[in-house]
Amino acid sequence: MIASGSGFSCIYGSVRITARLRSSPSLTCSPRWSPLFLERYRNLPEGFQGHIISHLNTVLRVIVGAALALVFIILLWIGGEAFSLAVMLFVLGAQWEFYGLGQVGGARPYRLTGMAAGLALMIYAHYRGIDAGALALIAASSFILLGIHPFIAGAEGRDWKDASLSVTGYLYTAIPGAIAISLRQSESLAVSAFPFLVVWAFDIFAFFTGKAFGKRKHRIFPRISPEKSWEGLAGGLVLACGAGALVNMILGWPWHKAIAVAGVVALIGHIGDFFESSVKRDVGVKDSSRLLPGHGGILDRLDALLFAIPAYYLILNLWK
Repeated sequence: MIASGSGFSCIYGSVRITARLRSSPSLTCSPRWSPLFLERYRNLPEGFQGHIISHLNTVLRVIVGAALALVFIILLWIGGEAFSLAVMLFVLGAQWEFYGLGQVGGARPYRLTGMAAGLALMIYAHYRGIDAGALALIAASSFILLGIHPFIAGAEGRDWKDASLSVTGYLYTAIPGAIAISLRQSESLAVSAFPFLVVWAFDIFAFFTGKAFGKRKHRIFPRISPEKSWEGLAGGLVLACGAGALVNMILGWPWHKAIAVAGVVALIGHIGDFFESSVKRDVGVKDSSRLLPGHGGILDRLDALLFAIPAYYLILNLWK
């Protein structure tokens, strides 16, 4: 192979292949791919490097996403303590990462206290569901997180934003987790699985539709999430409504209700995705962590569900 700044030439069998590459900015290889990439592809032109990295990340994203979804569906099927424990672990991980984003932004949230409050709420929901006691626990925990601030602020020089961020992280992650646990404990598998399947269907189809048909000039909020397009949104909604209709074959709701609920839940989940993107944009990071290859952190995988699950729970109660 002969490479230059403007293109490359190589011989495959008896055929010489020559390609011209448009100039592109220097690419920084994702650290998780660096060892493999540097050994095999270091001599390729930058344009090819970018394509290879993009394809590898897409493949990794699909593999990890499918594995996580399969494990979660099995746990959802089993229900009981297994599902509740999985939700607690994922939600506490997301809460930890949210507080970590706050720390990157200069805040010092009461991390362990907030996570203890979140764990207490989810344990309560496992045994008692979302009732008046759960609402009282939410209020009490919020006031505790705010109430400890005056006693710590003087000694450690904490800012009031530390307390408000602590409450926000608790409400943002623990309430959806508690609702998911309560739904699985009190409702059928189909009712409990509905928001998960709808959001996952939306995410998958929006991602691939956006990559295939998305136009740069059709970005929804380019300053917040430059990769999300109106084309991806439309494609995601189609499959989300299809997933809702599929689950409805078990639920037996009126078809218009199932499709409408799926569409609303998917859209609100997408707003949750934008919310987390705006938080990351504010503090200047791309991912909440690097725990999940191809996806980022736990919060990056749960961001849509954290908005969609409470919306779904509200709709269920309003339409009963």
